[in-house]
Amino acid sequence: MLKISYEQFQEDTFQLAKKIEKQLDLSRVDLVSISRGGLFVGGLLSYLLDLKRNRVICLESYQSNHTGANPFMKEILDLDQNLDPSRIYLFADDVNDTGQTCEYVKDKMKHKGLETYFASVYNKIHTKTAPDFFGRELLGDAWIEFPWDKAVEDFKTNSLVQEEFSVGLLELGLDQVLEDDSYNLTLQKK
Repeated sequence: MLKISYEQFQEDTFQLAKKIEKQLDLSRVDLVSISRGGLFVGGLLSYLLDLKRNRVICLESYQSNHTGANPFMKEILDLDQNLDPSRIYLFADDVNDTGQTCEYVKDKMKHKGLETYFASVYNKIHTKTAPDFFGRELLGDAWIEFPWDKAVEDFKTNSLVQEEFSVGLLELGLDQVLEDDSYNLTLQKK
């Protein structure tokens, strides 16, 4: 597992932004963040490159259980909404792991005749479709743990502890403690 700190993610995103800034006419760029990992990237790129036209798309991949065929992409938000042929579409994601998302986006937008680029902070060298821009290239196939992964884990653990504590109070007949707003605020702060 490769653990990425907030500082490392920021530095690698800076490197990505520098490459994009050198090659694209930023006045024509619509930034499309691919949810969920691309939301972090898109937000930071939006500020670094002063990009005001931002969109979000959610793609999910599924493995076919019936045929054993390659996974395919399912669009959750349609890519066809209000596309302007005079714009440049820059898709942002956190990691290009297999290349599947990158390939899907490039193929779909190419068929529409739109100028499209794919950017990821991290690119795994073994991918079948490389992004146009990346901040850092990774060897091997290690799972990446982003800093927000730990935050999510901590949040879920903390929520479970609070829930178990509340159930314990109820079992002890101390339900009035749970109804006291000042106590709940104190419990939530810890």
